[in-house]
Amino acid sequence: MSGAGNESDAGRNRSLARDVALCLLLVLAVGLVYGQTAGHGFLTWDDPRYVTENPPVLKGLTLEGLRWAFFSWHASNWHPLTWLSHMADVEMWGLKPAGHHLMSVLIHALSTLALFWAFRLMTGAPWASALVAALFALHPMHVESVAWVSERKDTLSMFFGILAILCHAWFAKKPGMGRYLLVYAALLCSLMAKQMMVTLPFVLLLLDYWPLQRFPAPGTGKEEWRRAAGALVFEKIPLFLLVALAAGLALYTQSAGGSASPLDETSGLPLGFRLQNALVAWALYAKKFVWPFPMSAIYPLYGYPALSAVIFAGVFLSTLTALVVLARKTRPAVFTGWLWFLVTLLPVIGIIQLGWQQIADRYTYFPYIGLSLALVFGLAPLADRARLRPFFAVAGAALVLACGVSAWRQAALWKDTGVLFSRSVQVDPKNYIAYHNLAEYWKTQKNMAKAENNYQRALAANPGYYKGHNDYGAFLTSRGKPSAALDHVARALRINPDFVNAWVNLGNALVLMGETEKAVSAYKEALKINPGHASALGNLGKVALEKGKAGEAMDYYSRAVRANPYSAAAWAGLGAALLRQGEPDKALNALAKAVDLNPLSADSFADIGKALEAKGDPVKAREAYLAALLRDPANDPARTALAAREKNPEVLGALIAAAREKVEKFPDKALYRYSLAGLLNKAGDTQAAIGLYMGATALDPGLFAAHNDLAVALLAAGKPLEAKRAAEKALALSPQSIEAHYNMACALAKSGDAEGALGWLKKTVALGFRDADQLARDPDLEAVRSLGGYQTLIASMGTPPGGANNHSGAVSGPPSP
Repeated sequence: MSGAGNESDAGRNRSLARDVALCLLLVLAVGLVYGQTAGHGFLTWDDPRYVTENPPVLKGLTLEGLRWAFFSWHASNWHPLTWLSHMADVEMWGLKPAGHHLMSVLIHALSTLALFWAFRLMTGAPWASALVAALFALHPMHVESVAWVSERKDTLSMFFGILAILCHAWFAKKPGMGRYLLVYAALLCSLMAKQMMVTLPFVLLLLDYWPLQRFPAPGTGKEEWRRAAGALVFEKIPLFLLVALAAGLALYTQSAGGSASPLDETSGLPLGFRLQNALVAWALYAKKFVWPFPMSAIYPLYGYPALSAVIFAGVFLSTLTALVVLARKTRPAVFTGWLWFLVTLLPVIGIIQLGWQQIADRYTYFPYIGLSLALVFGLAPLADRARLRPFFAVAGAALVLACGVSAWRQAALWKDTGVLFSRSVQVDPKNYIAYHNLAEYWKTQKNMAKAENNYQRALAANPGYYKGHNDYGAFLTSRGKPSAALDHVARALRINPDFVNAWVNLGNALVLMGETEKAVSAYKEALKINPGHASALGNLGKVALEKGKAGEAMDYYSRAVRANPYSAAAWAGLGAALLRQGEPDKALNALAKAVDLNPLSADSFADIGKALEAKGDPVKAREAYLAALLRDPANDPARTALAAREKNPEVLGALIAAAREKVEKFPDKALYRYSLAGLLNKAGDTQAAIGLYMGATALDPGLFAAHNDLAVALLAAGKPLEAKRAAEKALALSPQSIEAHYNMACALAKSGDAEGALGWLKKTVALGFRDADQLARDPDLEAVRSLGGYQTLIASMGTPPGGANNHSGAVSGPPSP
């Protein structure tokens, strides 16, 4: 007896060792394929609104963020666990994308292990369970869910969903309230990460049929079978109630956020179209399980599918489903797997249309598990035959290897937005959404020519793409072309009159054209559609403030911050309005919130300076003005305020004394050295200023303003070659800086390279510099004015010296007293 027991223990140990080895291999495979994402960045596609530009997330884990996560539906979703996950990443990694990506990879690996153990527990088949888990881990269609930071909701929801399946398998072995509550809790967590798992109770019923075999055996009487089936359904009523609530919540948040098209003819996507597209989409998803190529980040809707495609899809799906149902007794795994695939795609198949895509890779993350188990366990009886076992072992290994290589290549495309969508337009030259995303990407890269070209290509591919018209209109407005912008925004509104963002952009263009009253009407139209639209309220506040109606502006801005407490622009506007009303203390509170949400806002720091001056604190006021200029060297309010205050020698002397104290107290702070340098430069002590500027750049080589102002001081000291080196460093930090370009031109002109200086001036003008008077009077540019190309450059600016101009604010050096 003891020998038999030892043999049994040895068998269990071997079995456990094998299972652990399989788990290690699965984790290794995930690491090999997805480890490369540690070198990827954030995308401009959704990542800003989920992470990089989302104020509550950027603060990390806070009580305020916890409340926001549970009581908001930002990005048209209610998924508090997803927000908390992103906040935890920021808490641990800041905005280093490697940490965010690797956390997604870790969650995907954990889901893979949970899937293996779930099927290992339900079937007792370790190798087949491992193959199902490997296909889940490495299928190339799953790359989007793992490699895209914004799809954390997918990986997190999947982990808890598979955990619910594992808990259900455990519950089925020995039913009990404690085990059932674990299933419920896991499903609840899954739904709090993303409402994709609303079909999970149906999946659990399928698993009850096979492999758990909780339904009566074939041949059982119909009445007994019905009672047993009814009991299993009744068992899951709490789960059905939970997913019904989640489904309703998802539909509400998607509709409220404008992501779900209404189910009527006015949406441009009538029910007949959606049903036809759903049939084709189901067939496409089935095909892409077997052969996913060509792959794209987005597969746009192009209108009604071809009738032949609809007929083929309908015949294919109905025939295959009928065969599967007929063979359910002999091939129960295929029955469970195929119905799993059909049912889990229902929420995203297009009956409720979310976005502009026909299909999406991320939507296969859960459904493809069904096809994997149908394939693997459907063939398992053949694979168990001794003669065929080697063949199936090699075939399985080859399949996993092929998936891994394909997934590795696909993951490489998610390196950045440019690479990703360039591939999409290679695959499909008509892909208007890919062109649109490329336009947004190039805009962030400050390549406006490429951005505009891609906006135009998107609209050429789909003239009815109203979001593209709207965003191109906003782009044109930002480029100072409001008349052209009006045409595109108006087209967007003709296609979709309820597109609230288009009404706001219409107002923005009209403001730039001086049509203030019409702009106000446009903003109010936006509020009719969405009374809590923070941008529309804030823009109405801005118009009121510019008209001198500070009280009216306060009302609009107060409503804006109530609508969106995380709007830096709304808090800044409220602060400016309070300042106009003579309430500096309240203004400072509002402005403090503004700079907390957007630390890069130069205007907010300039207003803080005004408020501090109103409170009689000139030293702190100057620090605020300097902070504004550090963020935007061309900020006119800060430049003007500093220039006016520093004309008074007594004030300037007091500021220098205060700045010296700061430098002595904090000798390692570059900002204080930079501040003192600017004051000494104002006082005429250029050499001392140069030394302090150099000290500031040594302490903080990334302080653009110090390099830039050092170049100006060196020019004033008659050291053009050293000024050129300082300007080069400033340009390396800010390649699009008008001021740094201008200073480089001055340095070259003073060092004897007039032609080179003219070339840099041309670049300065191309970036937006328009002050012809500055070029005419600047003594540093005397050598350039004798060149023939100088007059051509002046003519290209559209304004002769001495005439009106639209001076950009960029000049060589700090503001003159």
